[in-house]
Amino acid sequence: MGVLDSNTAKWLPVDLGGGRTTINKTNHEIHEGNYFTVCHTKAMDTVTAHTMTITAPASAVGYIHLVVGVDLTAAGNWVFSEAPEASAGSALTIFNNKRNSTTTSGTTIKAGAVVWTSAGTAIETHYIGANNPASRLGGGTDIREEYILSPSTTYGIRVLNNAATCYSVINAHFYLA
Repeated sequence: MGVLDSNTAKWLPVDLGGGRTTINKTNHEIHEGNYFTVCHTKAMDTVTAHTMTITAPASAVGYIHLVVGVDLTAAGNWVFSEAPEASAGSALTIFNNKRNSTTTSGTTIKAGAVVWTSAGTAIETHYIGANNPASRLGGGTDIREEYILSPSTTYGIRVLNNAATCYSVINAHFYLA
């Protein structure tokens, strides 16, 4: 008798209809303590951009699987890029979605670049109309179409608005695998 034969309910659970119960990859990473969230908000005018840089850890830690969402209370646009020329910025708190986990991501995320000289290689550009909903990079929150970031590489998100004043928020969700 094998392990599966003697522990079927534990190793191959079924629901009330007899179907196998499973969870998707994203939920699994949350359960393992490898899923992280960072959020940054900013009051904007037409002069000031809302920026975030994400520097991926070395590959030995795992690869970042990333989805980003941007909300604006006015019309504007945002760019996701690789290797932007940006300096400074303040480090942001990265939250582990498994709130009792002490696992950290090894990732550096900053907001508010003092100098944004170049976007680097623009990968995606999004436009948000005054009455349009937020836009998302790489798919929905279940991370079906996430970006897998290159190790030890910096990526940028830069939001610009077309109104005199507005508020913006950048939400980044990622897991290491």
